[in-house]
Amino acid sequence: MDKKYIDKPGKYICTVKSPGNGWLDHPEGKAPFIRIPCIVDMPESDQHGCESVWYGYLTEKSRERTEETLKQVFQWDGNWDNEDGLDAFIGRRVRLQCDESEWQGKTQVKARWLNPLATKREKNREEYDKKRKSVLEQLKKDYPHLAIGGKHTPKTHDDEGDTIPF
Repeated sequence: MDKKYIDKPGKYICTVKSPGNGWLDHPEGKAPFIRIPCIVDMPESDQHGCESVWYGYLTEKSRERTEETLKQVFQWDGNWDNEDGLDAFIGRRVRLQCDESEWQGKTQVKARWLNPLATKREKNREEYDKKRKSVLEQLKKDYPHLAIGGKHTPKTHDDEGDTIPF
């Protein structure tokens, strides 16, 4: 079966697969790079099962950014000598952003950005949910008559026992 490549710009949830030609390469006369082959894992998408490869370049100017991406996406330890550390990327789910680009007069869809599966919005939501839970617990302790998270029980008497008229 022939490989089918992503042919529409967009953001895709993908699974990293083992690279057929190894992770690292340095073609003659070109910049060294790491390749991260990804397969779209979105059954609802017409791109499901399609492949794209993200390239992280390892030149003096781009190496730091490539390493930062690998650490952020895979929690990579930064050790280029540890092939097992790179192999740990296989099977990991990522978000891949693909955009159109023109090369030699042809328009192609290429993987531009490799991101962690959990978006910043989702991470922020997780942090918010933890803080919210903490605030609600404190409110329940401080104001038990409000029945936070359950049915509201109106307070009919103040702390001195007098009836509250409203």
